[in-house]
Amino acid sequence: MSENDIFFKIDHIQNMCSEVRSENFRFHEHNFYSVYWITQGEAVHSTAFIDYTVKENTLFFVPANLKHRMVITDNTQGITILFNRNFFNLTASDNISLLNNQLFYNTEYKTTLPLHTSDIGLLQVIIDMMINEYTNPNEFKTTSLNYQLKLFLIQALRIYSRNPQQSSLSIDTDSSTIISFKSLIEDNFQTNKDVSYYADKLNLRAVCLNDITKKVTGITAGELIRNRIIDEAKKLLYSTHLNVKEIAFRLGFDDPAYFSRFFKKYTNQSVTDFKEFMKKSASKV
Repeated sequence: MSENDIFFKIDHIQNMCSEVRSENFRFHEHNFYSVYWITQGEAVHSTAFIDYTVKENTLFFVPANLKHRMVITDNTQGITILFNRNFFNLTASDNISLLNNQLFYNTEYKTTLPLHTSDIGLLQVIIDMMINEYTNPNEFKTTSLNYQLKLFLIQALRIYSRNPQQSSLSIDTDSSTIISFKSLIEDNFQTNKDVSYYADKLNLRAVCLNDITKKVTGITAGELIRNRIIDEAKKLLYSTHLNVKEIAFRLGFDDPAYFSRFFKKYTNQSVTDFKEFMKKSASKV
């Protein structure tokens, strides 16, 4: 899947074919986010640093570009939701980030969310709406799925916020550093783009931060910052009426022409080509 594609999928875990189960068993990473709702049975989720068992009536969240594996038994049932940032960015969001928050990233790596009986009803209604939308050729299908996904994440974040200590998993120092680094990027990428700025905030040398980032994520610290800028640029280009000059200034570029060159260099598409591509791709989801 190209980094410029729009991707969304929702399905029942029990429909997962043996080939996909086998692939999940091996350590791998992908460029999309995953949400799983285990309703029966259990799954074992592992990263390079931790592994844990997810019981029934539990949600768990896997961020993009995390090396992991998952073992799902044949009797496990539930729902899987897969999506990438391009799909998520199809519609504008409020200031609250539904991707860069405790559900996917936090200092204790709380990726699991046990559900109480009172939590299940509304979540199930949203899931049913998404499945109906996904499996039928409805008008405004992509937009509807986008808002339903965000509604699901909002509800999950509310459940998490009521009891943030309900699932606590230890994490090693390097991974904790990356989570803190990503949090700093989220707060500062529009005004600070130098690795040294973030290294200073983390009390590290720039070369050390780069080594840790490369070890944990497979890409450099500079690439992690750049990818966040590109993600935001794509969102603004597609889901707002801002022109290129306004977007460039919002992202901290003094020269709109340099921003356009920056965008094309790291996406292999001009700003105009990207906007046309997104419009065409949205109609195919």
